Amino acid sequence: MQNPLKNLMLPPEAFHDLKVRLLLLFVFAASVALAWWSINRLPASEKKLAQQNTKITELEKQIDEFGRRWNPQEAEQIAGRFKQSQEQLFAGQDALGGWQADLCPANGSRSCRPRLMCAPSLRASAPIRPICGC
Repeated sequence: MQNPLKNLMLPPEAFHDLKVRLLLLFVFAASVALAWWSINRLPASEKKLAQQNTKITELEKQIDEFGRRWNPQEAEQIAGRFKQSQEQLFAGQDALGGWQADLCPANGSRSCRPRLMCAPSLRASAPIRPICGC
């Protein structure tokens, strides 16, 4: 007597086709899942981008406000501090003029852009030495 289940068995080629079809189905399902995930993720990214744009706009607005807000009292204080620093650094107007003339002895032009080297300590006797970048 023959086994009745032997007639129900599939040939080996059918298993190979089944594996290929299952693999293609898996690839299709994965691509649909990836597309779905990407589409659902997009509104969150747009919301985050909108928040960052709002923050940048607010910061630019603050920068504009600081640029437009010019207080004459602050300007006078800054000018006073500048004058005080000049008085502390130089003995008089002649010393300031001499220092400016000595910045670039090579050509004496105003196109020279000197770089200043500050002394390691802030002693009053320590001079500021220019390095001529002519």
